[in-house]
Amino acid sequence: PDGDFSQIFDYAAVKATGNLQVHWASKNSGGDRKGNILSPTWENGKQSTQNCMGIIICDEENCHVIIQPQTTPQGIANQLLQQCSCGAQLLHQPCSVRSILWTFMGGIYYSNVPGLKTPGESIADISTVLLNADHVRKEKQKVKKADIQGGDSFVSAFAKFSAEHKGFVIHSKLDEVTVISLQTPFMRSQLIKDYILDEPVNGLVSDAAHGWWQERTSLLIISSCYSSELLCWVPGVFSCSNGASAEHYKYHFLAVFYSMANEASDRQIEIFDRIFAGVVDFSEAECVGFCLAFVEFWLSQPDHNRTEKELQKASEKLLRGCVQHFQAGVTHIKKISGVVPPGLADAFEA
Repeated sequence: PDGDFSQIFDYAAVKATGNLQVHWASKNSGGDRKGNILSPTWENGKQSTQNCMGIIICDEENCHVIIQPQTTPQGIANQLLQQCSCGAQLLHQPCSVRSILWTFMGGIYYSNVPGLKTPGESIADISTVLLNADHVRKEKQKVKKADIQGGDSFVSAFAKFSAEHKGFVIHSKLDEVTVISLQTPFMRSQLIKDYILDEPVNGLVSDAAHGWWQERTSLLIISSCYSSELLCWVPGVFSCSNGASAEHYKYHFLAVFYSMANEASDRQIEIFDRIFAGVVDFSEAECVGFCLAFVEFWLSQPDHNRTEKELQKASEKLLRGCVQHFQAGVTHIKKISGVVPPGLADAFEA
C-alpha cells in the first residue's frame, strides 16, 4: 500500500484479506518484546514492521519488465547479475515505504508511513545564489533555528487562537494530563432537547478515535447527540487528549456537563441527572471518567444536597454499553481457543 494512513482492522477483516496480505516484496523486521497481543488497546499491542523492498526494473527505456526483488541484499545482488529478458541491464529501484502493525485484542492497527519517492530539487536550481557554500550554510542555520521553538511559542499560539475564536475552546488543561475541549455554539445548542424524541436516539454517545493524531497515544474524544433538525448524529464536544486514562475522560465529560448546564440555563431549562445519560464503550477508564465528572459537577453546584456516595450510585445508573463494542468483543474472545473451547464458540456467542 502507498500513502500516509492508519486504520484498525478487526479480525474478520484480517481473515478476509489473508492476514492483511499485500502484493509487494517486504521484509519483516520483527517486533518489540513489550507488546502483548491480548492487550485491550492497540497502543500496548505487539508491534511488527514491514519494509518495502522496492522493485527491479530494466534500464532500457522502452522495456517495462518489473521483477519482484528478494528480501536480502545478497539475493538482490544475485538478481542484478542476471540480464533482463530483453538483454539489457537490471536495476534495483528501492522504496522507503514502511508499514507498522500493532496486534491487539481488537484486531490489528495498521499504520503506513510513506517515504520520499523522488529526490528533492537541487539548490542550484532554486537560486544561483545558493552556489555559494557559505550562503547555503547560513540558510540551513535559519531553517534549523526556525524549527527549534520553545514551549512558550505554543502557549503564545494557543492564546492567540483562543482570542481569535472566542468561546470555541471551552476547557483546557495543559500538564501531565492534557485535555483541550472544543465546541461551537451550534454544537452546544444540540446537547439540550426541549422534548424527548420518540426514537431511541435520546442522550449522548461518546467514543474515542485512535490514530487520529500523529502521536499514537493521543485520542480524539467525541460526545455526540442526535439532531432532530438535521436528522443525524452531530458532535457536541470534541476533546484533544494526550491519553486514555480515567482522568483524561473526566475532563472531557466535565466540559460536556458544564456546556450542557450553561445551555440549559440560557434556555431556562432545569437540569437533572437523566439529561446527562449516555452510551459509552466498554472501556473502564471511560466509565470511571464519566462517573468522576458527574460527581464533581454536582458537588460544584451551590444547591446540591447529595453525598458523594449517592452521586456515585446515581452516575452508574446513567451509563449504557455500546452494542457494537460488546459484539466485537464477544466475536474476538470466542476465537481464543485458550479461553473458549472451539466446540463451544457458537454457544458462547449466542
